[in-house]
Amino acid sequence: MLSCFDLRPGVSLAECQKSFLQYGEYMVDLGLVDSSDPIGQRDTDTILDTDEGRTQQYFQLMHFTDKDQSERAVAYIKSMQEPGKSIHQQLYAKLENMVFVCWADI
Repeated sequence: MLSCFDLRPGVSLAECQKSFLQYGEYMVDLGLVDSSDPIGQRDTDTILDTDEGRTQQYFQLMHFTDKDQSERAVAYIKSMQEPGKSIHQQLYAKLENMVFVCWADI
């Protein structure tokens, strides 16, 4: 899953990275995510960036083993169980202008 986002005003990249790492590790420990990459920054100063419809500055990838795992992750998030609820909300509060894109291997 590709998450594209901007940081909320006043939030540092280091703070956001810490929250993403905590959330990713927690979800991996639960078996709901296969792996979670660090935050990357978009490079719009290249001809290779042709997406004029999105303006987000940052991205992050979460990897799932299959659709079943991703659906279990969504169900867990929707269940609002602690401590996952708080960890997810702490991350979510640092982000704005979010877009999520998912692919499946073929």
